[in-house]
Amino acid sequence: MPRWAVVAVLVLALLPLAPAAAAASGERERLEASVEGVSGQARIAPLVELVVASRQEAPERALSAGDEALVLLAQWPDPASEVRVLNEMGWAHMVLGRYDEATTITGRGRALAEREGDSPGLARALNNLGVIARSQGEPGQAIVLFEGALAIERSLARPREIAGVLNNLGVAHGFDLADYDTALRYTHEALRLRESLGEAQDIALSENNLGVLYARLGDRERALEHYQLALAVRRELGVPTRIAGTLHNLGDLALDAEDVATARAHHEEALALRRQAGDRPGELISLIALAQVGLEDDRLADAARHLRDAEAIAEALDQPRERMLVGLAQGRLAFRLGDWATAEARILGALAQAEQGEALEVQRQATLQLSEVQAAAGRHRDALESFRRHKALSDRIFDEERTRRLDALDRRYEAERRELELETLRRERAEQGLQLSEERTTRLWLAAALVALALVFGGFLVRRRELQAINRRLADLTRTDQLTGLGNRRLLEDTLQADLPLSLRRRADGQRAADSDLVALLIDIDHFKAVNDQRGHAVGDRVLARFAAVLKATCRSSDVLVRWGGEEFLVVQRFVDRAQAPVLAARLAAAVRSERFAIDGEAPLALTCSIGFAAFPILPEATAGDWDATLALADEALYLAKARRDAWVGVVRRLDNEPAIEGQDVRSLLRAGAFELVRSFDREGGGAP
Repeated sequence: MPRWAVVAVLVLALLPLAPAAAAASGERERLEASVEGVSGQARIAPLVELVVASRQEAPERALSAGDEALVLLAQWPDPASEVRVLNEMGWAHMVLGRYDEATTITGRGRALAEREGDSPGLARALNNLGVIARSQGEPGQAIVLFEGALAIERSLARPREIAGVLNNLGVAHGFDLADYDTALRYTHEALRLRESLGEAQDIALSENNLGVLYARLGDRERALEHYQLALAVRRELGVPTRIAGTLHNLGDLALDAEDVATARAHHEEALALRRQAGDRPGELISLIALAQVGLEDDRLADAARHLRDAEAIAEALDQPRERMLVGLAQGRLAFRLGDWATAEARILGALAQAEQGEALEVQRQATLQLSEVQAAAGRHRDALESFRRHKALSDRIFDEERTRRLDALDRRYEAERRELELETLRRERAEQGLQLSEERTTRLWLAAALVALALVFGGFLVRRRELQAINRRLADLTRTDQLTGLGNRRLLEDTLQADLPLSLRRRADGQRAADSDLVALLIDIDHFKAVNDQRGHAVGDRVLARFAAVLKATCRSSDVLVRWGGEEFLVVQRFVDRAQAPVLAARLAAAVRSERFAIDGEAPLALTCSIGFAAFPILPEATAGDWDATLALADEALYLAKARRDAWVGVVRRLDNEPAIEGQDVRSLLRAGAFELVRSFDREGGGAP
């Protein structure tokens, strides 16, 4: 069925529900009436429902109802209701932009849920805290919280809630970490669940988020399809803030396509809806967007008016990021008016705020605009310096994007470790309870205890062996990538704890290089995105698994093989001579090149890979902390190899005699020629050493 037909069917199915905004308002009115009609303990239940119903569209009312409910719950305790109230009050605070209050009150809900064993309440608290962490620029922490919530929801088998957390994981991976493959997998899974449940509001949310992801990937047609479906559903449901969100996205998409008239129409409607709903943060965003539209089609007076209104709201709400964006737009407006001095002052003000708040993306935009203003003013030396800052920030953002992804993975594995420890503790307590029960039975039934004890003891030993096997399996799972069967970062860290000091000791003791070097090889599948785009993610996953099998068949059993992320892999050759690293690199490249990746009857794929490697220790005076520098050098070498594809580049040694390396920018040193490199394309035959 074509997508337009899906839209039509879904909209027709929703017609009996319209207008949902009135229905939602009517539900709140019904709850208000039910609250007014009762007193004492009987008020608690309708107050709790009123908090839930009001948290998004009427957050101030949710907070006042929540405060009253908490007072009553202090007299008539009901932990599950209290957790629910705290969680939804935290959400209401977040809608109002009060992130500190949101974190505090939701943290109270989480603590109470953990103490009371309230799994649904704990999952909700973790999910909400994840949304708050995202809003505060902490995607790694958000992913840890979301995955904790997802694990609980899966154990409770609650498909609606599972879909909600999957959606949030997709947002964090895609919007914050630019890991679009992972984001699309999560969001599509959420959409499938929501379609099976038939809950239109949730379906529209997933469709909207898919539109954003495809827009960021540059696939305008797919983005437009998803946005249009989301908008059709949301218009029928009639929730103003949701409609405005999709209209805003459609406006941005139109502006990117230089369709200024359509962009203005979408953003003006979004602004009207946000004002109608009293959504001040949303109104601020719409005003900035309309100012950008005005700058695009020379309606400079309109742009100035929108920016004045936006600046007032940003100050009132204390929204520092939006203040910076307003400042940049004001600088651009002054630039268009030929007022170089005002333009530079506005941009420098936004840049200073961005530097104070470590907002790298805003800094990057500001330095580019600054270079344009300075060039127009004839200050070419200053313009060149500003552009160099812009270029350095762009490079830094790329590097820090990778760091944020790794930080997210680190936090995830730490969360898994803590969960396993808690599960082990729960099992031990259960076993202790079993033992106490047996002792009581023994005291009461001494005559029968001899036989019973023998049976129980035998069963206990069997159960203990089973638990030990399960714990070993769980420990293995936390060290293994489930898709490929290779190790993960935790396995690498556990291995390196012993290997790094041993490598350094062997060097210090004068042992030959063949017994002391560790070589890190980073391997990336060339053009893997095309596999996902053309064959689908299911085929892509099987290709990754087959690629891992090729690595296993080519490497030694003592090498550490790790899936580093996406289509990138890491091989650590343990205690080898670094001079032999090109041999393994060439062997791996040849093995991949000769493999035909035949997946479930699909036409076989011919793939190649790019490899970058570096050796540890890079200097005789190195410390264990220099392992990070080794990885950075291998990553930079991989970047050089990927410029060619089907190639390898390796860092052999440092050419100067400076001993220090820890804390230095080794990437810059490599680019400056401080290290000796070997390349496959410098050798006869392209890949052979």
